[in-house]
Amino acid sequence: MTEENINQERQDKVALLKKLAKIHGELEYMKHSAAGYGYTYVKESTILGMVRPLMKKYGILLTSRMTSVRMVEVHEEFIKKGKDKAETLVQLTNSCVEVPFKFTWIDIDTGYEMEEFICLQDKAGSPQKFGGLMTYAQRYFLLKFFNIPTDTDDPDVYKSKYNKETISQKQVDRILELINGNKDRVARLCKWAGVEELNEIESKVYLEIIEYLNGGK
Repeated sequence: MTEENINQERQDKVALLKKLAKIHGELEYMKHSAAGYGYTYVKESTILGMVRPLMKKYGILLTSRMTSVRMVEVHEEFIKKGKDKAETLVQLTNSCVEVPFKFTWIDIDTGYEMEEFICLQDKAGSPQKFGGLMTYAQRYFLLKFFNIPTDTDDPDVYKSKYNKETISQKQVDRILELINGNKDRVARLCKWAGVEELNEIESKVYLEIIEYLNGGK
């Protein structure tokens, strides 16, 4: 490969990473929308409904396939308590299928491809199990690749909890200047604001704090 080809490949990789970073920045939160086996989770349709429009917007494709299937034995141990509260060590061996998946991001503008791999296990069973495993793999990959936070809260509630705008370092320095860096006053101010550090104070109360400190109270 010539140096020119190497430089072009590097540029194509950077271009794809920038597109993926833009998608990452627009995927803020997803609410759990389904339940099963005692868990709540985000449905595949919910994830794809948010990710696919962004992939189309930035010119990216994603392909996935199982690279192999093999049988493995999984050993587990746990303590079982009887009615008389006696504890018994239980040892089990289950046959499982182990399936590596390959996901490939493709930049349709350059044709550059970037591969990612994950490996999942599930109890051996019918062919329908593989369909479920493929669905889970895609859900898991997209959520983890883009670091998408999920919870049972509605989006507005989540934003109010976690997407709070905090004061800048310049504003922190201004507060420290007004209280002469007094550690006790810093601690009281943080306690009042419900935070552990000054830089965690919400922007919306900054002017109130400054007004209070300028008043000499």
